Amino acid sequence: MSGLRVGGDAGSHRGWREILREHAHRRWREIQDSLNDGTAIAARDDGALAALSLELGSKSEEALRIVDRLAMGAATEAYASGALQLSPGKEFAQQLDRVLEGFAEPPGSKSPRQPLIPASPGRPRVFQSELWQVLHKVRESAELSYAREIDLVELDRRILFLLKGRGPLAPAGLSAAIGVDKAQVSRSVKRLLELKVVQREQIRSPVSLTRKGEVLAERLLRLAELRNRELSFDVSDKELSDFFGVMETLLDRAVTLYEQEREHAAKIGRIDNDLIAFGPQVEVRRTNEPIVIDRSRIVSPLLTLSAYFSRSGALAFKRLTGLSN
Repeated sequence: MSGLRVGGDAGSHRGWREILREHAHRRWREIQDSLNDGTAIAARDDGALAALSLELGSKSEEALRIVDRLAMGAATEAYASGALQLSPGKEFAQQLDRVLEGFAEPPGSKSPRQPLIPASPGRPRVFQSELWQVLHKVRESAELSYAREIDLVELDRRILFLLKGRGPLAPAGLSAAIGVDKAQVSRSVKRLLELKVVQREQIRSPVSLTRKGEVLAERLLRLAELRNRELSFDVSDKELSDFFGVMETLLDRAVTLYEQEREHAAKIGRIDNDLIAFGPQVEVRRTNEPIVIDRSRIVSPLLTLSAYFSRSGALAFKRLTGLSN
């Protein structure tokens, strides 16, 4: 590192870029070796921070963290593909170059990211609208990705993930955790039973994964982990923790809204019509019972939140207008 020069010339830029490139390639090999050997992945080596800080200043730690995550994601993807790779490859090098370019730009040169829906003066932004846009895009790519493994609908996959992460759950628990009605859960469980990936003793007994289901869930979880890494790239652990904390708050409120709408419908004697129009109700939670939330992936709580928004919104719309939406 003694050849590094402090300053803004081209030689200086080559210095910090080379440090980060060396770190990325070394980490890629380390992570590949750990995955192949079945050993724990070592913590990031911050030995390069001192040299980086001379040239990147306050951005040095962020640069090292982002490059480290890029290497980890690429190594995990290479391992999941099953193909023998001796080096990260051209695509990784191109992605790394784009990351490094971001740190080469002077502060303030990038235009701020625009929101999906610009806020109009005097009009509140509709949270559900942006949520639906995000989920629409994520779902489209998910269907293409998972279809290469097995042709399962989204709800079937979510049940497999939930059973893998939480263990056996009764249909009522699956309904509450995912935010869909019991009839949908019942149909999904029936499909999974036919595929022999889940099992249960009786119709209301807890559902659990079979050995075949464990293997399938593990394969799908690898894909889910890769997708989750792409979605959470350059998002810090604190930001992710804050995100899940907000999701738990929003989910709790969304479920409360749904329960309130059901109570309103029952009071005016229209609960049966509502249930006929919108299908059997989501299993109602017990008092102060928390909603099961999958904190290992970003999309799962968003899907559950959207489901509760939709169901309470449908009940409210019918209560206020007498129409079905």
